[in-house]
Amino acid sequence: MKSYLQSLAVMIFILSSVQFTGCSKEVVKSHEITKLSDAQITLAVFIQAQEGKEAELRKALIALIEPTRKEKGCINFVLHTDPADNGRFLFYENWENKKLWEEHLNSPHIMAFGNEAGNLVANKLDLTNWKIYE
Repeated sequence: MKSYLQSLAVMIFILSSVQFTGCSKEVVKSHEITKLSDAQITLAVFIQAQEGKEAELRKALIALIEPTRKEKGCINFVLHTDPADNGRFLFYENWENKKLWEEHLNSPHIMAFGNEAGNLVANKLDLTNWKIYE
């Protein structure tokens, strides 16, 4: 069975909007990420915890911060919580380029999170790509 992040890497290579599976359930809803280039990329990832799994998911997400910020190419990796919903999270990420972000997806801590995400996440993660308005 493919892990959540292995599936995410496949998405990048086929360059289309697809849904990914992990732990026998869909965990990612991806908007089009087809125009990523060597330029800086910005991602917003919205995550909703399963009911009763809010604290466990929060702990797992917090554990991703330190090792990710040490990765080559990580400009910032910031976790936010919804003040109206303690089980809703947002990662705001900036990476130097697509290649370094792809390497991040294969990092041990992200792969480990991908293996447990299906047990913690209520619905599909919503991953969106943004560009700087000039």
